[in-house]
Amino acid sequence: MEEVIEKIEILLYNYFQACLKILEAVYVFTREGKLISKKLSEQPNSMISEDKLYGNIAEIVKNTLTAIKERYPGAYGTSTFETNEHRLVFLECGQHAIMLSVVTLETHLSKLMPYTFLVAEKVARLVDDPRRMVDLSIPNLYLGSELSFDNESTSLPFRVFTVDPEQAQKEIHLKLCVIGEPAVGKSTLIYQFVHNRFLQDYKPTLGISITNQVYHLQGFEENQLNFMIWDVAGQNFFRRVRKYYYQGADVGFICYDVTRRETFDKIQFWLEDIRAVLPNIPLVIIGNKIDLENAREVSHDEGEEIARSLNCSFMETSAKTGDFVRDAFSIVGIGLFFKIFTSRKENQL
Repeated sequence: MEEVIEKIEILLYNYFQACLKILEAVYVFTREGKLISKKLSEQPNSMISEDKLYGNIAEIVKNTLTAIKERYPGAYGTSTFETNEHRLVFLECGQHAIMLSVVTLETHLSKLMPYTFLVAEKVARLVDDPRRMVDLSIPNLYLGSELSFDNESTSLPFRVFTVDPEQAQKEIHLKLCVIGEPAVGKSTLIYQFVHNRFLQDYKPTLGISITNQVYHLQGFEENQLNFMIWDVAGQNFFRRVRKYYYQGADVGFICYDVTRRETFDKIQFWLEDIRAVLPNIPLVIIGNKIDLENAREVSHDEGEEIARSLNCSFMETSAKTGDFVRDAFSIVGIGLFFKIFTSRKENQL
């Protein structure tokens, strides 16, 4: 357990680095309320008082767990509480742990929650299976409006997301189109996500390659996301038929190579190509090959800037080392799942 705690401490440090301006404190507990690890803000203007806050945390956690167990048996719980100065975000991490993130009242949870779900998934994997290899880094990401969390729907004083066994959609099918210039790493990105290893020999995709991967969102294990990933050829020869490949897609990745500026310059072309068929499709711009830092021609800031201007989400990855590859697919799954889930709840009202 000592090694697991050390890894969680590193993970929480990275969580803070990604959310430096909004995160005040984070605590990881066992379900019985025992503290596993914690991290508090070191910012000089931090509003948090550890003694004042910590005195309330154990009771809040205990009451939250009791409410979920008694009122929502077998359900996943995420809830927010407000004190006079802070908002406390509770999130279940697998079978054995819970996490409490503390932010100021002014913080928009839409900025925090994507990171929180990623960290919770990593904590769950560490605690549930200590032998498992877990990437402790946290991506620097930007979410466009189509994949970001609705702040109003996640900021209620107490909210528990539950899955009714009789009404739950056990399998959610998502079609993901991965597009971009040839040789930017689209196929290796998919291969790394599916097989957790690098595809060594590059062979150009001819037309289309389709891969299925089942993904379970942390806390919603009774539901599974079935990713149907369409690896779309980037050669001009296939331009005429690509519109048929796009049909029915729920989300798209536009990939470029951070070491080849000409692939970055084609982002607008690929966005127009897919949105000519699907005008409202959520898109994530992926800057790949960040392992080749010395050969980089496109900065992270440039990638985020163009994503903002096009109302797309943005991340950087390395299909070779696996850095942030799983996180890219996780963010898409989290964003789309909650949009589907919220839509189903609204339709029931």
